[in-house]
Amino acid sequence: MPLRSRLSAARREQTSVPRALVGALAAGLGLAFVLVAIESAIALSRQGGAGFDWYWYQDGLQRLANDRPLYDPILLSGPYDPYDPAHLFVFTLIPPSALPLMAPMELVPEPIRLSAWLLVMAGALAAALAMVWPRRLALTWQIALLGIVMLLGSGVLAQLYWANLNAVVALGVALVWRGIRGRHDGLVAIGLVLIAVKVTPAICIGLWVLGSRGPRPILAAAGVLALLTLPAVLLEGPLVLADFVRSGLNLSQSTDTLNIAPSLALRRILGERAAVLITAVAGILAAIYAAVRDPARPAGLFVATLAGGFLIPALWVHWLTGPIVAALAWIDAKTRRETSLEDMPRTSLSE
Repeated sequence: MPLRSRLSAARREQTSVPRALVGALAAGLGLAFVLVAIESAIALSRQGGAGFDWYWYQDGLQRLANDRPLYDPILLSGPYDPYDPAHLFVFTLIPPSALPLMAPMELVPEPIRLSAWLLVMAGALAAALAMVWPRRLALTWQIALLGIVMLLGSGVLAQLYWANLNAVVALGVALVWRGIRGRHDGLVAIGLVLIAVKVTPAICIGLWVLGSRGPRPILAAAGVLALLTLPAVLLEGPLVLADFVRSGLNLSQSTDTLNIAPSLALRRILGERAAVLITAVAGILAAIYAAVRDPARPAGLFVATLAGGFLIPALWVHWLTGPIVAALAWIDAKTRRETSLEDMPRTSLSE
């Protein structure tokens, strides 16, 4: 056996962890995850049942089907808190282009529709995590990373429980990164379409994609989104787009204890309007910086994904799934680069 191979084998033996220890660590993390999941489920159940957010989306589908205004006049008349009982489960913040993507759920029988939605959102989140998971990390590090994502990344637990469309955003982030990494504009465009079920992350990630791949994937995504918006425009007229923008601008800075919007921290100092404006400008500038400074790099995608959270005054913890996916893509890219450097043939003067 060549000397280099023997040294590599010896190094692996020295750094390897006994399988029993790995199993114990995995079992401990698994038990901890179950306990935290149970505790989180109990806490979240006080806010509403599993799949809570589906009822907001369902209201939009029913409004179109029943010839009612897609965005309720109460949301257009002035500031509102989406968690106010008067506005609970009233469709808002979601663009008309997202409705055709959710419409197939209406074909699912009512008794199992909510369960089906929970499974679809969980599947989207699992696919997103799988696409960017850093498989080249050592097994022990992968287990530790899984524990961090599940235990500290409470957004994952909240997402699994509430079944928010942020799972689709997370899947879009993963697709955008895979498309950027493989220089596949079609995949990037599909990812942008999925991210656009929430407008604020689409704006910031779109800016980063513009700096990374130019306008082509953005124009392709815009064409698809225009087609997806067409049913709502035909049913309600072009003013439905203005109503969407207006309802979004009327969103107030919710004081709900689960609101993690950055602007909330500045509210007491600057007031609500100034805090929201300043953080929104900061988010746009951060996305532009990522597009200029880190185009086509996972660090830039992470910054752009985080920046989207600065553009909205009401932000809940399941939003963290998008940044978590971007962070995993960053870790995966780093491990791939390090592995490639280790695998490069090395030469010496003695050879």
